[in-house]
Amino acid sequence: MGAYTFLTYCTLQETHTDNVAGQRGYIFPSGVTWDTAGTNPFLIAVNFKNGGVTPIYKVAGVIRVFILPATLDRPIQEYNNLGEPETAQNKAFLYKDIVIGLPGKQTFPANYLDLIATNQKSRVYAWGEIEFFDVFNERRTFYFCYRFTRERIADNEYEYCDKHNGEDPN
Repeated sequence: MGAYTFLTYCTLQETHTDNVAGQRGYIFPSGVTWDTAGTNPFLIAVNFKNGGVTPIYKVAGVIRVFILPATLDRPIQEYNNLGEPETAQNKAFLYKDIVIGLPGKQTFPANYLDLIATNQKSRVYAWGEIEFFDVFNERRTFYFCYRFTRERIADNEYEYCDKHNGEDPN
């Protein structure tokens, strides 16, 4: 009798965990736009949507835009102290087609396009995080990071950074 009760409990617990995961809201980048003319200041916007079946709440985020080495010598988060990030407004909730936009702006040296040419050792990086609460009142974080060369800016293309993209493991 005890073994049957334990097996029933384990089965119900697993079903509950699967149901929670299936109902959880999550966030994803729905678009990245910037001025392809290479203007100064460099303007970028990253838009996010909720891809889950339930709303997400208290959505807020930050974006940082700086010129960094093409090959980073440490994790991107360790560059967070370079300056004040741009912040997004705190949206009450995101659901279905509601979008939160995260605008970034940074003034660079006049020759910044030459510094970030493909054959050079620097890139423009735009990175940050979006924090939100799901319907189970759990705080979640989504990290993002994009990298640009002069040629990719002009061609309306970007690269994903090697790391720092995706939701936290919680």
